[in-house]
Amino acid sequence: VAVLEKQLQVNHQERALLFNLHTAYSGLGDSLKAIQVALQAIEKFPTDSDAFNNLGASLSTVGRNKDAIIAFETALDLNPNNYTAKINLINSKSREGGKDQWVVDEVQKIENSKTPMISKRSLIGARHNAAFSFFRLGQPKKGWQYLEEGFSPEIDRSEEHTSELQSRQY
Repeated sequence: VAVLEKQLQVNHQERALLFNLHTAYSGLGDSLKAIQVALQAIEKFPTDSDAFNNLGASLSTVGRNKDAIIAFETALDLNPNNYTAKINLINSKSREGGKDQWVVDEVQKIENSKTPMISKRSLIGARHNAAFSFFRLGQPKKGWQYLEEGFSPEIDRSEEHTSELQSRQY
């Protein structure tokens, strides 16, 4: 963090430094600083889809799901091919009431697209989160199938938050 902040003083327009600083603060669990850095990135790069995705991820971490959804939707407005933002939006909407059919449809669209722009870990996380939507839609067989995705070795269990896989952003 100290090195990145010092580098930003020297080169305050370097996008990668801001993004790495956001990641560093997020990794340290300092969500408020991560939000501040994401907002700095948006101020400097107001049309950057990834900056809005970072903001959404940090807002989600502090329980501001509705605001996170707005940030993810903005990221997708700026770049409809930002599959990380798409997955994060799906995961956030899976926690909102009445969005179950949309969540299921969107995950299945991504699965069927076979796009190389999405990591296997991200897709597994989205499938796991979609399980709860399948259950609420009365499709328990599919729900259990998708829920089991949370036990994949692709999902890192070394973090402290492993008991709440559903609330994680992928």
